[in-house]
Amino acid sequence: MPPSLIYLDNNATTKVDPRVVEKMLPYFTERYGNPSSLSHSAGWSAKNALDAAREQVAALIHASPDEIVFTSGATESNNIVLFAAARSGASILSTPVEHSSILNPLKHIAREKSNILLMPVDSLGRVEVGTIASGDAFEGALVSVILANNEIGTIQNLAAIAEECRPGKFLLHTDATQAVGKIPINVNDLNVDFLSLSAHKFHGPKGAGALYIRKSRLKLPPLTFGGGQERGIRPGTENVPAIVGMGEAARLCAEELDANSETLTSLRDLLQQNIVESLDDVRVNGDIKSRLPNTLSLTISGVDAEELLLKTPGVCFSTGSACETGSGKSSHVLTAIGMTREEAHSTIRLAVSRFSTVDEVQQASAHIVSAVKSIRSDRF
Repeated sequence: MPPSLIYLDNNATTKVDPRVVEKMLPYFTERYGNPSSLSHSAGWSAKNALDAAREQVAALIHASPDEIVFTSGATESNNIVLFAAARSGASILSTPVEHSSILNPLKHIAREKSNILLMPVDSLGRVEVGTIASGDAFEGALVSVILANNEIGTIQNLAAIAEECRPGKFLLHTDATQAVGKIPINVNDLNVDFLSLSAHKFHGPKGAGALYIRKSRLKLPPLTFGGGQERGIRPGTENVPAIVGMGEAARLCAEELDANSETLTSLRDLLQQNIVESLDDVRVNGDIKSRLPNTLSLTISGVDAEELLLKTPGVCFSTGSACETGSGKSSHVLTAIGMTREEAHSTIRLAVSRFSTVDEVQQASAHIVSAVKSIRSDRF
């Protein structure tokens, strides 16, 4: 990436930590065995690397290693859980502020099933505790609620939601992609049955992810069929270098979580202060008291977000989820929390990382403020 470019789109993806790259490299060129080839030392070495990574990922979310299944990422993990529930005949409850890897599978499932319910959220993007228990017709359902929103950063009170799902009335799944590595996560405290994550959101490589499956829960049938890898849930030869990288990224996040969280919060707050105090009619979105430490969603009145992007070519940020950018549609998250189309199209998302600097934040906020003033002066 050019040194002059300031990257503030870390909810879309993150820079792979150089320490992670270093850990991965031998598994491309020296330790390239197949972990299913257990008749020789090359296979044993690969299998040992997978086992170590499984322990590291499990430790980050306080799970047991045998509760971790490796996948290509949270999209695949989400699909495995949702389609398993659909095939079992279970109803599914979710929210309108989920990632597209939840909502699009639900649209597909809804073509053949009618027992799917999207629970409303408030203006901060929070599911109101109590709405799940009211769905008596959905007893025995799967509830899927995102832990931390990828656009506005709101963190759901998942432990309270889990209370509504017990004892045994519902199974609970969470897409924790944006939360893992940024906030403390303990699957036992959250009381979830399934949890999805992607390595590239916490400075690991793309193409590696995991699905946490609580012991003694619903057996998940595979989406694809092949060998018996990953307990048969995700067959196919594992991507050993990427999984090793994910394990190292998980280890680093676990060790450095408190310090990184403090840094992220400080940088985000500085970014927010610089922009909000320099411009009129700017609204901060999401739950200010409970949001991701790195995420800032701003609605800037009188400014089209796409135009603002063009006016700030040296700064990487987004108008919403990277999976939806370019569609021309209003963000489903922003409309779900009550924004008008005009407000949604005036909203930007900025996200810092452990590699962001104070100088970058100062420069980026200055560029954005200058561009907003220019756009407003041209328009008014």
